[in-house]
Formats: sequence, C-alpha cells, structure tokens
Amino acid sequence: SQWLEEREDAGTPTSEMRRVVDLWQRTLRAIETQDFSEVDREIDWVIKLALLERYRVRLGGQWDHPKLAQIDMTYHDIRPGRGLYHVLLRKGLIDRWIEDSDIERAMDTAPATTRAALRGQFLATARNCGANVTVDWTRLKVNRPEPRTEELLDPFIAHDERVDALLDYMRSHHS
Repeated sequence: SQWLEEREDAGTPTSEMRRVVDLWQRTLRAIETQDFSEVDREIDWVIKLALLERYRVRLGGQWDHPKLAQIDMTYHDIRPGRGLYHVLLRKGLIDRWIEDSDIERAMDTAPATTRAALRGQFLATARNCGANVTVDWTRLKVNRPEPRTEELLDPFIAHDERVDALLDYMRSHHS
C-alpha cells in the first residue's frame, strides 16, 4: 500500500489500482480462509464455483452430473442472452467494475500505456499503407520488400524507436 501512495498517478489511475489491490487482498484472504463471501460477486471463478455448487447440491451432490457440464459450458457462452453471466447480473449476483461502453471502447482502442497500443499503431499504419505484415503478441514484422521484424517483450512499453523505424519503413515503401 505504500507503493500506491508513492507511485506517479499515470497510466492506470491510482484510484483504480487501489481497487485492484483491495480485491487482490480480499481474494488472497478468501483463499486462505476458504470463506469466499468477500469476493463472491467480483471474482469470476468464485462466481462460477458458487453457481456450480448450488446446482451440484440441487442435483444430488455429484460433481460428475452431466447437467453440471452443461452449466459449465453455458456459463462461458459470451453471446448476449445466451450465457449465464447476464442472468446472474440481472439477479444481482455479480458486481461489475466496468460498463458496456468501456468494453466497446476497448475493442478498438488499446490501453495507451501498453505494447498493445504499439501493435494497434503498427496495424493501422499497415492498413493505411497496404503493407503486408505479420503480427503476434510480441513480434511485429513487415514482410516486404525486405522482411523487418522487431520483438517487443515488455508488455508495458508504450513507445519504442524500433517500432517508429518499422512505421517509417512501411510508409517509405508502401505509400
């Protein structure tokens, strides 16, 4: 908690970091005590375990009941109206941290303080230039005219001169 008081309030806001640290502490305490009531509306696997436990008891107490496997799969169905998440949310059994608008924004806008933002910038430049590229979690590659690859191992890097050079290379050869 001292780190939270001393850190620069940049990137992820300190207020949000406080929420994360609080939840992390409560989760560790819950695991230690096996009393999950402090996190049973916030931690996904705890929510799922509670749901499966309720059904297990209702179905006669056996974990190998086929209905539990069906509930397990349905829980993870993310299609609106299909999965159990929205049912549990409507019943007040889940506390949300973010809104749908935050999710929509995150689908197209990577966090500015991460490697994902560099990947997004690289892909946008490639699209604008019509460049042939290959991208994965850590590597950015311009395939033509001469292949150029950079590997970005730090997930919290927000600027890298090597990426700037790749962007310049694409612009000079594909615009």
